[in-house]
Amino acid sequence: DERIVAITPSTLYATGLQPIFEKFPERCFDPGMMEQHAMSLTVGLATGGYKPVVFYQSTFMQRAFDQLIHDVCFMDLPILILTVRTGFAGYDNPTHHGIYETGYTRPLPNLRTMYPKDVHELERMVRDGLVSLAHPTLVAMPYGPGDAFDASVLEEPAESFARAELVEEGAELLLIAVGPRFAAAREACSRLRTAGTSAGLVNLRHLKPLPEAQLVDLMRRYRRVVTVEEAVLDGGVGSAIAALAMDHELDCRLLRIGLPCAFVEPGSNEELARAYRLDADGILARIQERWS
Repeated sequence: DERIVAITPSTLYATGLQPIFEKFPERCFDPGMMEQHAMSLTVGLATGGYKPVVFYQSTFMQRAFDQLIHDVCFMDLPILILTVRTGFAGYDNPTHHGIYETGYTRPLPNLRTMYPKDVHELERMVRDGLVSLAHPTLVAMPYGPGDAFDASVLEEPAESFARAELVEEGAELLLIAVGPRFAAAREACSRLRTAGTSAGLVNLRHLKPLPEAQLVDLMRRYRRVVTVEEAVLDGGVGSAIAALAMDHELDCRLLRIGLPCAFVEPGSNEELARAYRLDADGILARIQERWS
């Protein structure tokens, strides 16, 4: 599809775009370290009939927020945004973590956002997005090598893929995992089940719009619901699901697991997940502290 073009503001290495720029130089654009201009360039290409894919490190897209809301979302343009280094982002410094993206993108009109659990879901989201790109669409990606759980998702029916993935069914406690926290949530779920708790597990996939009817139906079946995300809790997915439960007067107790509203120190993903109790041990400990 020769209408597809790629744009990134001076982040070829971080986004893995170097081979694409070398293979398709006439359809790739790097305006330098000017995040606002990169988004405006993307807008121009979209209004000119192209299918632009713009790549940002999550923390740097904050600089283009004005263009994102007033140009991309207000005009409801067919643009695919891929953000990398969402969540924990390694050793650079506290300003590089992409832990605020969920909170500042969820309120934006017309913007659809997704967070895959692994590389196969990522491929499916990008592939489907480019085939049927009609509105602003954002797909988030974590830092470092992606997990690879299940390649069958590439053949999953479109109607099913448009919903959250129910991985395990249970009767007592439901874990709702977001993006790269899926692996830890799955391990916590397995350990809960081994210990005798009938725990279920959901891979959310879609952050906005939430699959509200499906989530409401699921949460009606459980007395306890736990959300797990690698993002600041204020304005995050857990907050959205708490509001959903309140709006529908659901009779379930909710535990939100995520990050405090703070700047996070540098460190590896594993070190930071352990420090902020977002690994399987931490998730289990938080559940036990809340519901001993």
